Amino acid sequence: MKLTLNQTTMTCLCGFCLGLALTLMPTNALSRDNKEEKINVAFLWNFILYTNWEQVKSSTLNLCTFGKISFENEIEILGNKVVNKKALQIKSLPTDDTDYNQQLFNCQILFFSEEVSDEDLLKVFASIKDRPILTVANKEGFIDTGGMINLIQIENKKRFEVNLDSARTAGIIFSSKMLKLSHRIIDTSEQDPAEEQKKKTNPSIAYLAIHASTLDSHPILLKLTQ
Repeated sequence: MKLTLNQTTMTCLCGFCLGLALTLMPTNALSRDNKEEKINVAFLWNFILYTNWEQVKSSTLNLCTFGKISFENEIEILGNKVVNKKALQIKSLPTDDTDYNQQLFNCQILFFSEEVSDEDLLKVFASIKDRPILTVANKEGFIDTGGMINLIQIENKKRFEVNLDSARTAGIIFSSKMLKLSHRIIDTSEQDPAEEQKKKTNPSIAYLAIHASTLDSHPILLKLTQ
């Protein structure tokens, strides 16, 4: 049976969308009490939940930060949470250490500071090429440089964009539920310009905006702050 727009929207609100919906509200409503930082962490948490590391057999997932992260304290809240029977560990990498490659190799998620230069990004990407490491940032041009997921702001709302080419090379698999919510996807595998252009902007994400008044009681924030 063909779904109506409302039915489609309600269906989309299940699963991934339930945890992510709060992140799509206007950011000017979130300036108090570091709530925007918590929203960034909620986004990051959902990215982790809806990513599959087929090659990772260890009992832990290491979430590493690279550079000075403005909401690093909020990220610490995710420490020891369990993802698919794997405990999440938080690590901060020293960017001034010229021999940080081995530390990079121990990461499964790598979150970059927006202050990290494109030159340093390219060096890191070259070091971890083909390794199953999810790369995430809140930095303009990140996925065009080779990163996998980038947080962006569109019309005062938090959105995200995805580079499927980079993820595919590293053996990282994203849930289709997550991809349906992305604002932009880089995916050259289909070799179909018309389809690629269609993917550039995903209108379905606009249906998930919610009122700021629901933020304080939203389950994902309650989980992160308990």
